[in-house]
Amino acid sequence: MKPRIVLDPHGDNNTEPGLLAVRDEVDFLRHVVDEGGLFVQGSVLCDWAAEVAKARGWLISWCTSPGAELRSVCPGLTTEQASALVVKLGGLHTFKRPLSVVDLAVSMWPELDPCGKTEAEQAWSWLLWRAQAELGPDEEILIACFGEACETGDYPVLRNAYAAGNPDHAWKLMKEWSACEHSALPWPPLPTDTLTEWAKQRLTAEWRLRAVETHGDFFRHLVEGGAQRPILRASAPVAYVYYRQNPHDITLEALRLTKPYLPFQEWQSLQALLPAKDPGPHPTDASAVSRWFADAYLPFRLCGSDTPAHLDRVRSLGRDFGLWYLSLYSNARVGGAGAQFLSWSRTAELAKRSGSVNLLIVLDGLGYVDAQQLIGFLSAEASRLSLDDLDVLFAPLPTVTCFAKPALMAGVTPVQALEEKEIGSLEKRDPAVVTALNGADDGEVVIWSVLEPDTTYHKSLDVQTLRYEVAGHLRSLAQRISHVIQEVDESQKLRLFITTDHGRLLSQSQRVHAAPPSMKAHGRAAWGPSSVPFDRDGLYIDGALAYIDADRFGISNSAAVVLSDEAFLTSDGKTGSESFAHGGVFPEEVLIPWIELTRDRGPLSLSTSLAGRGVAGASGHFELVVTNPTDVRIQVVQLCLPSVNTRIAMSLTVGPLKQASFEHALANWPKRKELATIEAIMVFVLPTGERQSQRLVPAFTVEEMYSRDTILDDLL
Repeated sequence: MKPRIVLDPHGDNNTEPGLLAVRDEVDFLRHVVDEGGLFVQGSVLCDWAAEVAKARGWLISWCTSPGAELRSVCPGLTTEQASALVVKLGGLHTFKRPLSVVDLAVSMWPELDPCGKTEAEQAWSWLLWRAQAELGPDEEILIACFGEACETGDYPVLRNAYAAGNPDHAWKLMKEWSACEHSALPWPPLPTDTLTEWAKQRLTAEWRLRAVETHGDFFRHLVEGGAQRPILRASAPVAYVYYRQNPHDITLEALRLTKPYLPFQEWQSLQALLPAKDPGPHPTDASAVSRWFADAYLPFRLCGSDTPAHLDRVRSLGRDFGLWYLSLYSNARVGGAGAQFLSWSRTAELAKRSGSVNLLIVLDGLGYVDAQQLIGFLSAEASRLSLDDLDVLFAPLPTVTCFAKPALMAGVTPVQALEEKEIGSLEKRDPAVVTALNGADDGEVVIWSVLEPDTTYHKSLDVQTLRYEVAGHLRSLAQRISHVIQEVDESQKLRLFITTDHGRLLSQSQRVHAAPPSMKAHGRAAWGPSSVPFDRDGLYIDGALAYIDADRFGISNSAAVVLSDEAFLTSDGKTGSESFAHGGVFPEEVLIPWIELTRDRGPLSLSTSLAGRGVAGASGHFELVVTNPTDVRIQVVQLCLPSVNTRIAMSLTVGPLKQASFEHALANWPKRKELATIEAIMVFVLPTGERQSQRLVPAFTVEEMYSRDTILDDLL
């Protein structure tokens, strides 16, 4: 029987099972006749053994060098590096042929396995791994080849990620991709579940340092730089801790920016640290009241100050606003200025809309601040819901349930509501709400009436306990809403509208006023027969009380409301104090929330155009036109032209199914050669406070050397 001889000239293969390894001529000759065969290693010995075998007609087979094979797919490896890698890989006999650098790298580092990942997910996980990996020279070459082999067809920019040559470079690219640092590259959106605990800790350490260096302004830099949601959610707690330690640095703008990314209670605690800036007098234009209320009055009201001067100013603001509101309301009720902001007008419009099945959730006594908290809970509990709008409406008078709630649910004035039905089926139990929605046709309204948080607010508890109790009910309600929308059939396009019958005072009221003769009192309102001499607006002012005429105000009985922060005595004449009372006309009692949400809403698609003309290097003028075909109210806050180093702040609100425009003059109009690459980035804010951006290609015309050219000329 002829001996079996296997030749391994490079000496870097493992001895095959059943063969005897020989390394010199003596061993070869001694064992060549043994059973099992020989495994010959070494270049010179293999050449000699091959000649001997040829002369005697013995069969031989040559081994391919693993190192050489490895160098064929990783050309940068030296012979020594290839041999070292073969050892680390445990040999190459288990790998498919031809060799794949992806298979080799994944075998050594399983976390790099691209299976089941999108291109962006793979590139991000690679950067995250590379930022932590300390590699030897041989491993650096293998991992570079791995990066070259990864797919980037959808996003060619990801080739830059795989070019990271060391951990520091990878970390820098991660921060550029997530917009923690400026980058001129058009990175794709970050994958979900972006940050590992290691990355969060490292970023947090950097942000804490930046917070001190910028006096807390680092978070604004992240927002304006376009940092994506995972980054902002991770960095907002750093801003929160900084501002808690340095309250002198907090501003209204900082509050606005952090609000979408902090739990409501934490954000509210920052709001209480804000210096008490006087909001100034309320606007006399009804359309401007909501902005004054949300951005000026409430921060002043909730700033945490309880000095006599602050409380006196609140009382003055409340009384002035109340008198204005009474006059406005008596005219708005019959179609005058502000009629479109009355809550029953909004529900009447809702009864006419189509394109979805509409769930109107009416919560008793839900103040605007409570609504903000509820939105935060819904964000955590109901991921399928997207906030389309948070608006401010005018509540019916007087602000007590028996007058305000029927009007709201019927879409008519309080007196008309006594004879009108609700705009949709009225349900109070969760399963009945689901059944009604599943059976509803397009455009139909289902009303879900909930007695909270009013029931809780009327409990005899201290202020802080009441807040805890209300927060618990709101969180529970968010969970119930989440369950309901999950149960409603997928075929139903579902929109939600959450509002209330009345707001409530954001402080305690002392019971000092006896109910007027023949009137029944509740909190800060009383109603019943009255013989006072009303003026042409249906009003009669008597110190801290304002009497309103039944006919002029569209109610079944005349009423009296308190213009101060005080309340009426109880029905049995008790004094004392009452927390979060209602019935009066302070801003927080009559300005109520209107929340709009959509189930499973897709990304916003805005139509935009940016056109202009100017003289190169001199002045020019452009117009931005934004068309909003969605149900979401947006606010454009910034337009950036990076190539000409221009950033323009603005405040352009574009309502649902509306169009708006913005004009601006540029002092240094771009030159003709710059137009071929110029682009713009429009930044807009959603109702949640989150910022999104959209890239635009400007249609700019430039006048240069007495000729007029457009951006399209270079293509001719």
